[in-house]
Amino acid sequence: MRNAQQMLINYEKLRAVGQLAAGIAHEIRNPFTSVMGFLQLMENTVHDSQQKYFSVMQSELARIESITNEMLALAKPQAMQYRPINLPDVLMDTVNLLSAQAHMNNVEIETQLDSNEAPVIAEFNRLKQVFVNVIKNRMESMSGGGVLQIRMHQTGELVIVSFSDHGTGIPDEIMNKIGDPFFTTKEDGTGLGLVVSQNIIRDHSGTMDITSEYGKGTTVTISFPLYQHTFKDAAASMENNLSKK
Repeated sequence: MRNAQQMLINYEKLRAVGQLAAGIAHEIRNPFTSVMGFLQLMENTVHDSQQKYFSVMQSELARIESITNEMLALAKPQAMQYRPINLPDVLMDTVNLLSAQAHMNNVEIETQLDSNEAPVIAEFNRLKQVFVNVIKNRMESMSGGGVLQIRMHQTGELVIVSFSDHGTGIPDEIMNKIGDPFFTTKEDGTGLGLVVSQNIIRDHSGTMDITSEYGKGTTVTISFPLYQHTFKDAAASMENNLSKK
């Protein structure tokens, strides 16, 4: 009962924050578009000695754009087109995408999947967004490099993916704030990435759990309900439904 009440409180909090974020994002976007437009017009007139200042302005404006996009994603998520997909495909596609960044950060990504087939009803790019956010956060927690272990296994009607790092871990006094809108320990963070990820996971009837031991590392565990057919059956069913339209 207490968990249900807490979930309701969190939902209402996120909805209120989403409405506030939408208003702020729209107010920012109007002047932002004008400033960005004029800056682009000025690009060819900038003297070489001032180019570095111009580059800084472009970089900071790009960061503002990223923040407003995250606000809008929190306030009004994109319409999802759910279909049967193979979760390991999403996971490995994300790992391959971030492999170069991992190499530059001296992070080795180890993957251990108990099966190459785990069908779920989902939207591919939205799940990829979640995995990108989680993997990047785990890599950033290991500033000196290290090993990021990604494991996937099935139990009952669930597929479970865990991401374990050997970084600094999260202090107890901060742990309770993790997932709160706009809370971040990063200098250039928005505090919205995890909130957006949690919303996506919830929309997929999944769960996210974060455990951490300060000084030893953090594990993020995400679970999704399995689609109760083989992946081939799911794909065939999808094709049949499309052919009837």
